[in-house]
Amino acid sequence: MAALSSGDQLMVPAFDRLGRNHRDLLDIAQELEGKGVSLRSLREDIDTTTPLGRMFYSICSIFAQFERDLISDRTKTGLEAAKAAGRLGGRPKAMDADMRNVIEQKLVGTKLSISAIAKEHGISPSTIYNAFPGGRSALTAKRFKVVSDYTAGTERLQVVEDNTTGEFYWRLMGDTPQQDSAPYGPYDTADEAATSLLVMTVAGAAQSSEETNAP
Repeated sequence: MAALSSGDQLMVPAFDRLGRNHRDLLDIAQELEGKGVSLRSLREDIDTTTPLGRMFYSICSIFAQFERDLISDRTKTGLEAAKAAGRLGGRPKAMDADMRNVIEQKLVGTKLSISAIAKEHGISPSTIYNAFPGGRSALTAKRFKVVSDYTAGTERLQVVEDNTTGEFYWRLMGDTPQQDSAPYGPYDTADEAATSLLVMTVAGAAQSSEETNAP
C-alpha cells in the first residue's frame, strides 16, 4: 500500500486473497480510491475504475464474507459435536498423565539417562525436558525435602521426604546432583528411613573391613 501512488493499478488473483472479510475489503477499496489507485481482480474480472466494477466489487466482498461465515459456523458445529462425543481437537499429546507418572518415577528412582527413558517410551528427550524443566536434578530437588544429613567415612547420606506421597527415603549423595543415588525406600517415617540407612552403612563398613583384612 505504501508503494502505490495515483494512476497505479493494483492487480490481485482474487478479491478473497486481498482482505480478511467484507469490512476489510471495503476499507482497502476506499483507501485505494483515496490514493487514486484502481483495483482489478483476475478471477472475478472486475475493474474498480468503472461504476459497474465498483458495484461488483461490493457484491463479491459480501459473498466472500458470507462464505467465511458459513465455514466458521460449520467448524463451530463440528467442534461442539466432537466435544459432546468426548473427542477433543488438536494434536494428540506425546505424553499422557499415566506416562508422565511412570517417567517421573524413573527419573527419581533410577539412574537411567533421559535419552534411554525417552527411547523406551517412544518419545524424544525434548518431550521429557518440556514436561520436567531442568531434568532429573530439578525434579529431585523439587520433589524431595531433606530431613537429615549423615556422614559415614567419606560418604554423605541423606534422609529425604517425598513431597508428593509423604513417604521417606534415604540416598547416597554424589559430588554433583547427577551422581546422587536413587532414593532407597519408601518408609513410613523418617526414623525408619534413618534406621535403614544406619544398618546399611554398618553392613557396608563391615564388608569393607573384611575385604581389607582378607589374606
